[in-house]
Amino acid sequence: IVSLYVFVLPISVSARTISVPGDSKTIQAGINAASHGDTVLVQPGRYIETINFRGKNIVVGSLFITTKDSTYIVNTIIDGNRNGTVVTFENGETEKAELCGFTVTDGESKGSVFKLGNPGGGICCIGASPVLDHLIVDWNRSGLEGGGMYLEKSNSIVENCVISNNTASTQGGGVCIKNSYNTVISKSIINSNHAVGGGGICCIYSLSNHTRVEKVLLYDNYQAISVGISSVDIINCTVFDKNNGEAIHSESSIINILNSIVWTEGTWGIYSYVDPQYIGSIITVANSCIIKGI
Repeated sequence: IVSLYVFVLPISVSARTISVPGDSKTIQAGINAASHGDTVLVQPGRYIETINFRGKNIVVGSLFITTKDSTYIVNTIIDGNRNGTVVTFENGETEKAELCGFTVTDGESKGSVFKLGNPGGGICCIGASPVLDHLIVDWNRSGLEGGGMYLEKSNSIVENCVISNNTASTQGGGVCIKNSYNTVISKSIINSNHAVGGGGICCIYSLSNHTRVEKVLLYDNYQAISVGISSVDIINCTVFDKNNGEAIHSESSIINILNSIVWTEGTWGIYSYVDPQYIGSIITVANSCIIKGI
């Protein structure tokens, strides 16, 4: 009888840091070379390209992630040059995927009401839930929803971001959240965005779990927040809309407003539209100041 012993030695795999442009000339080339757990570290500069994480749970960041110096956010720019969505997550990326420390600008989604294509001018997440933090997302456009960001079937975390001067032809000039759950937007500024509905934030068909908007300043958007068939918690926020109409628009939704200020120079602070086909909204307000009422 011959005994056979097989010894399996543990293999240690260390995460790598890939430098751009040192190791890879472009950010996308760095992503292509990366594996799960790696970091693509981008030096200051303007990178004229669009990038796709391609299902990789990696960190793509500027030198902000190593120094915490916010000047790197302004000086490390991903410029889409109107050649599509600037940053795309569409292959099941999880919260272990992160984009941090960039200015994301001049994206223009190829989708529109006249032709097929994805929404989201600056950042598009479909079926993915990355962490998006310490970003400036500005001057992006979408022919559909989500001029700055489009989050669908996602529980992304958006924090410490400035989302401004973005435009969508339909809904969500700054951010559009659709068919999503447990999405969080926190410690951010959303201003001067424009759309037909929800110039700042639009949340639609996201009723199963609450979207959380916390410690966010929204101002000078064309209609600050629009909520349709969704559940949204607005906590410790300041919402100011100087345009005509409503600061917060609700249709068949559940909205909880806590410790917040809602101010408008338009018609209503909060307006609840009742569609005969659906139930009305349930709006709860606590410890808050609503100018021009509900």
